[in-house]
Amino acid sequence: MSNLIANINLDLNNNENIKSNDYINLNARTITNNSGVILSNGKASLTSTDDFVNKNGGIIKGSDVQIASINGNIINETFSKQNTINNGANNFTYTQIGNQSQIEATNGQSFTYWNILNNTYIMEW
Repeated sequence: MSNLIANINLDLNNNENIKSNDYINLNARTITNNSGVILSNGKASLTSTDDFVNKNGGIIKGSDVQIASINGNIINETFSKQNTINNGANNFTYTQIGNQSQIEATNGQSFTYWNILNNTYIMEW
């Protein structure tokens, strides 16, 4: 697909692949990328009215990446959970870490965020 432009008045839940050879412009009430891929060879512009969530190893990649949340939060989340095994006098604690969620602008430019950035685990750029 060359260009992808979508204005959705509902929630957008992606757990597959959304790809474009040029640019992607997505607007929705909420955007949740749940282990899916949003890939643009050009600019990726993603705008939600409420929360924008990239989680469970979701990948968002473009030459330029612009993410906006008008009234909600922007969350790039990697699952982590601390567990403790109680075995009498010997306790063992470990942390489960899921796949790292990623947001990447390939031309090295900064991301543009509107409103609140709530990075719950790790974001690299």
